[in-house]
Amino acid sequence: MKGKAVAFAGQPLSGKTYTLAHILAHLKKIPKADTKYLDYEPDEQERGSTTTLKVFSVIEPDARVHFLDTPGFIEFFYQSDLGIRMADTAFIFLKAGSEVDASVEHAYLTAKRFSIPSTFVITQYSSGEWQKTLDSIRELTGGKAQIFSEPGTPPTLENMSDDLKEEVISFDDELLEKFLEEGEVGDDEIRAVLERALRSPDIHPVLFIDGGDDAAQLYEYIKRFVPGFSHEEVPAVVIFKASFDPSMGEQFYGRAFGKITKGMELRNRRTGTVEKLSHIYVPLGKNREEVDEILAGDFVVLPKLKDAEVGDVLTAGDVEFSYDFLEEPFKPYVVAISPRGRSSEEKISDAMHRLSREDRSFSYEYNAELHQHLLKAQGATHVNAIVSRLKGKFGVEVDLTRPKIPYRETIRKKAEAEGKIKKQTGGRGQYAIANIRIEPLPREKDYEFINSIFGGAIPKEYIPSVETGIKKAMAEGVVAGYPVVNVKIELYDGKHHPVDSSNFAFEMAGKLAFKNAAEKADPYILEPFYEVEILVPEEHLGDVMGEINSRRGRVMGFEPAERKGYQRIKALVPLENVYDLIVPLRSITKGRTELIYRFSHYEEAPKNVQDRVIAEYQQAQSQG
Repeated sequence: MKGKAVAFAGQPLSGKTYTLAHILAHLKKIPKADTKYLDYEPDEQERGSTTTLKVFSVIEPDARVHFLDTPGFIEFFYQSDLGIRMADTAFIFLKAGSEVDASVEHAYLTAKRFSIPSTFVITQYSSGEWQKTLDSIRELTGGKAQIFSEPGTPPTLENMSDDLKEEVISFDDELLEKFLEEGEVGDDEIRAVLERALRSPDIHPVLFIDGGDDAAQLYEYIKRFVPGFSHEEVPAVVIFKASFDPSMGEQFYGRAFGKITKGMELRNRRTGTVEKLSHIYVPLGKNREEVDEILAGDFVVLPKLKDAEVGDVLTAGDVEFSYDFLEEPFKPYVVAISPRGRSSEEKISDAMHRLSREDRSFSYEYNAELHQHLLKAQGATHVNAIVSRLKGKFGVEVDLTRPKIPYRETIRKKAEAEGKIKKQTGGRGQYAIANIRIEPLPREKDYEFINSIFGGAIPKEYIPSVETGIKKAMAEGVVAGYPVVNVKIELYDGKHHPVDSSNFAFEMAGKLAFKNAAEKADPYILEPFYEVEILVPEEHLGDVMGEINSRRGRVMGFEPAERKGYQRIKALVPLENVYDLIVPLRSITKGRTELIYRFSHYEEAPKNVQDRVIAEYQQAQSQG
């Protein structure tokens, strides 16, 4: 018997986790139907909703069903994508009276992208508003969603709607011919072709549940009708999730593509490392149950793997096997993060490393230029969840601030200046004079140094020191402490002393010469602009372009996207207005948006921005 996996996805607060809690309580897998047994992470306890993918395996004599409970809130979409990717069928939940929202649309499109069949579940149907929801589902699917059975009736073959029967019959030519000739077919004949039909990503049954009492019926439906594992059987495990628990260490969750037994040795296809499976477990949310073997389609927890990462494939021997895993998502929301206190400072790097292995939808890095640790995530709520996990799991407390901007400085006109170092009293002195000319370069050219010294005014062995001093002065900036770029420097004259000159003296002279020249060359500040691409529904096109304009951005154009009813906007936006751009975009579009960006170029900052940046620098200097 092969395992079958269903992912519960869709709207937040639509009853996904509530329904699964009732199923698990009915099967006596948890003490009672309480979502606290499923939403056990610190941030989930605070929010009262799911933020991470959970796996619950139900192994019975007549069924091997694996539930993947996923978040509904759009900032945690990667966890939902992960659950759907590893499932055989996606169950997409909506509350009666609601319409398809960003979470439902995203789940449906993810399932479609990987050719995974999807079933829709309308909850709280007794409110009497389910028709509106059904119509919205049909609009999303192009009319391909059909009721399995009427609300209030169990989803059995006897209760199957005529519309769905016709859809199922169409998957078998002989059965379709019989139906057209005789006008009816038997339940046994429907059953014979039902699994094949439900494997299709183009047929979408719609189920109705109303409270926990219907959970048992839903489980029976899953056992009887939902297709199970259908891949070719090979002794392989795909690692799709990592989790760290202070008491149990790091654990890796995988799906087996063939029979796996305790004591087996599997080779990591990425690294070549051989992992001996001394213990294998089936997952029960936070808990696990040790077993001797798992079968194709089952889910497994593997502790203490030596060299594994999410996305790795482990195989027995030299078995050839590959898997189209999820790509890491773009991280559009950026904040600076700093540990609070020495204890947190000592633990933060390891803690963030472990958390980022659990959740690939965020990253953490140190920016040496800005002297800031940057957290790149999916939004403010996602960041808050990460901060909560840091404290709850690792005892690390942090403060959040806006990221600094890597401004640049440059000059507007030509200038000349002298740098003079003269100390000739008491002991060996320091003597060096460097005369330079500077002028602006085009944006695409960062720096040019020309040595025009003739006749030994500065001995050639000191020329590199002059250039070193100039480069150091450029790195320190002139007006606001940011690196100077797009400058051509000509060293055209100077003086030296046969005894008191040195490399150090000429380095200082070069540094002073550049600062003196730059101050006379009308220095100003450049700010980074980023090329932004935004996927947006057509009806929100105007509002989104207005938001871009309000952030000093320039819309470069837009065109129809590959997704029906959407446009793709391209714009240039200053970086200081990019880091949190996803927040208003999601607000305008009700979550139906995607944002990516990349560096484009530097250009002169407006006067008010320059004045602010200079004032902030001067204030910081005065405060030491």
